[in-house]
Amino acid sequence: MMGWIAQVAPQVPYPPPLPPLLGLIMGLWVIVLIVLVILPFWKIFSKAGFPGWLSLTAIVPPIFIIMIFYLAFAEWPALTKKDTEQPQELS
Repeated sequence: MMGWIAQVAPQVPYPPPLPPLLGLIMGLWVIVLIVLVILPFWKIFSKAGFPGWLSLTAIVPPIFIIMIFYLAFAEWPALTKKDTEQPQELS
């Protein structure tokens, strides 16, 4: 039954192998994109008073979406610290 499909279908390897240089370029491009996302979010998390390493969640998109919502709606430690500080009296 399946014999005729093997005779009709072309015998090519699927998927065709990528040239090594193209694989290297694609790998470097992925690293550049990861760095371009992680560095700004590291700074944002740090300024908000959260640990900067939370920006590493950008590597896993579903977790990062949850982290963005957490960042948007959580109480920022940096702001609560400013609110609790007493203003110094001017002499």
